[in-house]
Amino acid sequence: MTIAIRVEKDEDQILAVYATIREGQVARTVEIVEGACYADEDANGNLLGVEMLAPGKLNIYVPAVAEHYPDEEVEKALNLALENVRL
Repeated sequence: MTIAIRVEKDEDQILAVYATIREGQVARTVEIVEGACYADEDANGNLLGVEMLAPGKLNIYVPAVAEHYPDEEVEKALNLALENVRL
C-alpha cells in the first residue's frame, strides 16, 4: 500500500496534512476527531483519505483513524508516511 502525503503550509507552519490512502470518488466525510481530523470514504465505506488540521497531534489521529478503520496495513502505512512530515 502506498500512501501519498500532501502538506499545506503557511510560511514555516504546517496547517494541515492530507494522506491519500487510495483513489476513488468521495461519497462522504466522517469526523474522526472533533474539528481536527476527518476521513473521506467512498460509497462502500472504504477509507480514501485522512485530513488532519492540527498536525502537531498526529500521534492522536493515527490511533483514532485505526479505531474507525481497523486495517493494520493502513495504520502501518500512515505511521510510516507521517514520520516523514517535518513538524
